[in-house]
Amino acid sequence: MSIRENTINADLRANLSEREIEFLGYTASEMTYREIAEKMFCSPRTIENYRDSLFDKLDIKSRVGLAVYAIKNGYYNS
Repeated sequence: MSIRENTINADLRANLSEREIEFLGYTASEMTYREIAEKMFCSPRTIENYRDSLFDKLDIKSRVGLAVYAIKNGYYNS
C-alpha cells in the first residue's frame, strides 16, 4: 500500500461515524441486516441509513463491496 493510499484511507476514516464503523465491521459477517440491527440496538431502517451513507462516502454499490472494503481495511473482526 502506498503513502497516498494510506492518506486516502485515513481521510475516509475521519469521515466515518463510530456507528458506521461498527456497522462496517458486521457487513462481512453472515448476519442479516435485521440481525445487525439487533446487535447494534437500533432499527433495521437505521441500518439501511448506515449502509446508504457508506455507499455514498466510500463510492461502493453493494454489501459485497462493503464487506471487501471492511476486510481490506481492517474493520472486520471475525
